[in-house]
Amino acid sequence: MESWYRFLVQPDPYASIQVGSDNRAQLVGVDPVILQQRHDFLRPDSLVGVIVVTDENDSQVDPQNFGGDAWFFYNSSYPGSPTTAPPRPTSVCAATPLDPGCTQCTQAPPGDPNCAVNGGYLAANDDPLNVRNVHMKQQLGVDPQYPVQRYVDALSSAEVPDRNGEHPNGSPTYVGQKDCVNPIFAQNLPQSPGDELCNLERGPRSPDLVYFALIGGVPHQFLQQDPTNPDSPQKTVLTDADWLKILGTDPLSYDFTGQDPHMLESTTPRPGLPPPSAPNNADPISGREWTTGGNFLEYACIFPLTTPHDCTDPTYAPFCDCRPDEPTPPPVCSTTTPTLQIDGKAYPTIRELVVAHDLGTRATISSLCPIHMTETSPNDPLYGYRPAVDGIVNAFRQGLVH
Repeated sequence: MESWYRFLVQPDPYASIQVGSDNRAQLVGVDPVILQQRHDFLRPDSLVGVIVVTDENDSQVDPQNFGGDAWFFYNSSYPGSPTTAPPRPTSVCAATPLDPGCTQCTQAPPGDPNCAVNGGYLAANDDPLNVRNVHMKQQLGVDPQYPVQRYVDALSSAEVPDRNGEHPNGSPTYVGQKDCVNPIFAQNLPQSPGDELCNLERGPRSPDLVYFALIGGVPHQFLQQDPTNPDSPQKTVLTDADWLKILGTDPLSYDFTGQDPHMLESTTPRPGLPPPSAPNNADPISGREWTTGGNFLEYACIFPLTTPHDCTDPTYAPFCDCRPDEPTPPPVCSTTTPTLQIDGKAYPTIRELVVAHDLGTRATISSLCPIHMTETSPNDPLYGYRPAVDGIVNAFRQGLVH
């Protein structure tokens, strides 16, 4: 999400991120290309649509967080660690991540038993980089990511923070002090770093002309009018009960009450779903759970590929899921040829879904896992991503009517 935020919203988009001799990251300069492209792209009275297509959850470290140390968490080897991995979390993090006592062992008072292991650092094999961003406060004691509210405000608020407002007076944590006119809602936009970047003239665009659409990791069955009917059309409006099934009560606060297990981010088999020993088609949504080895997440949904991928072929190998060295192939792999990937997949896209939920009628969501992979009739409305496109077009139409 930070990519569209930086292009459309950030008043002073940085030119580069540089790590100084003190090992702290700094945002340097203002990117003239982004300013010019934004100026050329945004008309002050147009409808704006942000469409996100992704198979995994959003995660973007705030480079200024922790006084410039947040980049440590996206480095393959955590700087200064005797194990190459980040510090362990304190004991309280496991059950209550939002407790004030949940922090890194390097910041905790002595005596916590969880901090007595490896000098207070995770072992290298306990820290797969691929899932380091999952439930960060719980597994690492801190969360260096940008807050999700940043993206909701970006599409709603007349004012947003510039870099000084994000961390006023050098604050080590994100504050988000709204001190500049939001470029999305401005009349005239700067074309170069030397122009006024913050105190812009307010334009005519209102929030009801700004839309967010997500095609992401959520089962299409949760979005259909009749989830028991494979040919049922997608809903135009989701109810509170639908959202509870998708997100739980408050996933950002670790309250997953009411959430369907398919939407739980987990590196281990989730209760209530077919285990790794079950057939690949045991679950109509995600196939079955699988033994990820802690390196990957369980799937939100899977879907058949029109052309299987041979994972031994160099063309597919970099992004294939059925690797030759995988002892327990996931359910997207052929049971007869374990290195042949026959299904695509999507992981739960929680942060993007929270943005869509919070934007209400100014957002639409669809599944990356299509309802129909082949046309059942000419112009089949459920084929591929037609339900997503229809939802986007209908939402835009409402905005233009207003």
